[in-house]
Amino acid sequence: MKAFYALAVLALLIPTLSFAAPKFDSAYTSLENKDCQVLDSSEMNPNAEIDYFDSVCPGRDGYEVKLMGGDSRSWIGLLKKGEAYPDGAEFHAPLFRGTEGYFPNVQGTKLEWRYADGKLVAFILRMTAQDIEDYEKSNENLVVLRVDTSDLSKTCLIGSVNVAKVKKANEAARAIADDLSKPCLP
Repeated sequence: MKAFYALAVLALLIPTLSFAAPKFDSAYTSLENKDCQVLDSSEMNPNAEIDYFDSVCPGRDGYEVKLMGGDSRSWIGLLKKGEAYPDGAEFHAPLFRGTEGYFPNVQGTKLEWRYADGKLVAFILRMTAQDIEDYEKSNENLVVLRVDTSDLSKTCLIGSVNVAKVKKANEAARAIADDLSKPCLP
C-alpha cells in the first residue's frame, strides 16, 4: 500500500517538474588597442629581435583578457584580476588549428562571452590566418572556445565558422557555443 501512495505522489509531481532548456546570452568586451594596456612590446625594447606585444584588455566575471602576439601571430588568454601578468591561461595558436591556415591572428574589436543561465560557457573571437595554399590570401573565422572556469587550462576549441563561406556566421558560431554537449576537437 505504501508503494501505491508513493507512486501516486510521484505521478502528481512529475507534471510540475520542469526540464527547460538553458537561456543563452552574450556579453562583449573590447579588444581595441585604446582599451587595452600594453605591458611590454618590441617598441619598448630596443634590443628585441622580433616584433611582439603583451597587453591586458578589459574582461568580465573577475577576469582580464590577455592579448599577446609575436612573429606575425597573436592569441588571447585569461587572467584573474589581481594575478601577476605572466600567470593565467593562454590560448595559443595550436588551439586555433581549425582556422584553416598559418599565422593565426586575433582580429576584430570585440570578444564575445557566451553564457548559459548566467554561467560562462564559451568565447567567440574573430581570427584570421594565411591561406595554406596562397599566402596572399587569408581565411577569416569565428573561433569558438569552450571555457572551463574551474580549470582554465581545460579551455578548448569546439569549432569554427568560416566567415566567407557561411552566410550567418555569427549565428552559426553561437549555435556551436550553445551546444553544451559539443566535445573538444582533437
